[in-house]
Amino acid sequence: MQDKREGLSLKIAEHLNDGIALLDEIKHLLGKEDLIYKAMDAVIETYKKAYSTIGSFIEKGKRIEDFPLEKFDLK
Repeated sequence: MQDKREGLSLKIAEHLNDGIALLDEIKHLLGKEDLIYKAMDAVIETYKKAYSTIGSFIEKGKRIEDFPLEKFDLK
């Protein structure tokens, strides 16, 4: 499961980077005061926060997955 999450995280990062590039293009063509720019800027900021949360979740999963259960007698 963790491998799937990490793979999806890479796809999400690519999608976020594409969104950032689009935001930059909108800024260049319309300016930062345009309503489309402002709306997309809010979307990208939310996406960045979500991606950060996803990254934290994946890191916690790695620590759990790597936890050496063999040290405990779970019989």
